[in-house]
Amino acid sequence: MRIYLQKRGTGKTTNLIKECSNSGGYIVCANRQRADMVFKMSKKLDCPILFPLTFDEFLNRQYVGLDIKHFYIDDADLLLMSLSALPILSITLTDNL
Repeated sequence: MRIYLQKRGTGKTTNLIKECSNSGGYIVCANRQRADMVFKMSKKLDCPILFPLTFDEFLNRQYVGLDIKHFYIDDADLLLMSLSALPILSITLTDNL
């Protein structure tokens, strides 16, 4: 799993779009508005991608049966926070590469 840890507005989503365009799969975004924005960004970058899924679609497994091999999560911190009614102060990640 590759992790893009950068400040806001420094190209995290652009990197994700390029990676997805090259390798296939679906980007997962916070909501439909963000998915629209990411899809439009991919067109401007000339990096074709499938229309992104929302966090709700991802969490409800609405992708089952679509023959999806892998995902790219945009704003994973927001996804984690959406799962909890309380603030998440810290997380750990395992580097399995």
